[in-house]
Amino acid sequence: MMISIRNGVAFLAAALAVIISPVVSAHDAGRPILLEADYAAYRMQDDSARAYVEIFYHLPRGQLTFAPDTSGYLALIDFSIRVQDSTGTATDSAFWKAGCRIEKLSVLNDSYYLISDIIKEIFPTGRYRITMEAVSGDSRGSYSFDMTIPSFGYARLGLSALELAYEVTPDSASKFSKAGYRILPNPSGRFSQDKNVVYIYTEGYNLDVSPGADSMYTVIIDILDSAGNIVRSLPPSDYKKPGPSAVIITGFSTATLARADYIVRFTLQDGEDKALEEKKFAVSATPERLRQELLQASLNEFPEANKINSEEDAARFKDDIVYIARIDELKLYNSLNLQGKSSFQMDFWQGRDPDMGTPENEFKLEHYRRIKYADEHFGQYKGYIRGWQTDMGRIYIVYGDPSEIERNHSTIENRAWERWWYHGIEGGVYFIFVDFEDTGAFKLVHSSKRDEIKDYNWEDKVKMTLFQR
Repeated sequence: MMISIRNGVAFLAAALAVIISPVVSAHDAGRPILLEADYAAYRMQDDSARAYVEIFYHLPRGQLTFAPDTSGYLALIDFSIRVQDSTGTATDSAFWKAGCRIEKLSVLNDSYYLISDIIKEIFPTGRYRITMEAVSGDSRGSYSFDMTIPSFGYARLGLSALELAYEVTPDSASKFSKAGYRILPNPSGRFSQDKNVVYIYTEGYNLDVSPGADSMYTVIIDILDSAGNIVRSLPPSDYKKPGPSAVIITGFSTATLARADYIVRFTLQDGEDKALEEKKFAVSATPERLRQELLQASLNEFPEANKINSEEDAARFKDDIVYIARIDELKLYNSLNLQGKSSFQMDFWQGRDPDMGTPENEFKLEHYRRIKYADEHFGQYKGYIRGWQTDMGRIYIVYGDPSEIERNHSTIENRAWERWWYHGIEGGVYFIFVDFEDTGAFKLVHSSKRDEIKDYNWEDKVKMTLFQR
């Protein structure tokens, strides 16, 4: 067995070998990449000792490390796959490069955009352990799973593995195409409630097409909870036999399923014979619902955000809003007693709620997410100065995630400095931060945004004098 990566590239453009500096990214480098993979095995005609196998995988585009190139931004990914047999002995491996190019970094704000690819190979029957790894810059991710390749050499009714998919569309040219359809696999097995449909691709083998046999076969789908109890049974569906083998593409709705782990049990029935396959899947909240829950969890860390019960709460709340409240609002707040400040708080958030028709105040949730992020990423001197109190913390809280960040490390000639770009503000603005003490305490020295600090000679502050060198 030899794993071969078609064209040397898993997805996207041809593999590129370039050296790019400085690194620009809208997200933190060095964090794990959420790589996920799965497989499906299918019968090979007149070959009971081997099977055709598809290993499909995906990873979030926003977790890659991007750098500028001549036509936008490029992320390079080093992939590897290792195969071990049932004894733990390494039997094969492969390594390849891939590249992902985007025009602008702001598209990375879509954190749910997944890059998918597939490896097609022939495996001998048996049990294997598959380990995949992806490395992009300082970020890396790995995923391992067990793979069982059955023998399809039997003469009785049988099924291939179940492949769960996000969508199925007519297409014969895609790398994901089978039987005239593009089957976009979901290796994670997670389906959000707003997607509504879990698609299934499988193949039935050894249907009875002898004279006098029934011309139809039946598909039965049951949904089980994680304990094995049936929570839903779909009405049986009958299909005309195309021959001794059949491609079966079907699906079911997730609309009435609660958020939980499930098992789909797929039964193929031909006369009195039955074949059965099962596959685990999960129903999760919509991406927006998950985001709201994460924001709510962040808000719970700030009890003063919802109710002012003491002078300490009042002082903390003032710190929380100092960057977003108007001068007249802060002046009014300072003049109020504790009960008045509690009423002020209610009016303050209500006046900034972008959608009164929802139970959440989206502005409030996002504001406290930013405070939490600022404290976690921009604090100085071992927490003596909280992140929200720093220049970077203020800019992040007021303006949110930058569209791009240009990071420049210290050299003999220059101090470390960063440029944060916000493409959606005033036609595009930037902020310049300089680390004067080489301690990570970056100070804002210049911005092109109106009403922010100006120093058109800011580059002089980056340069090190001969004495400082």
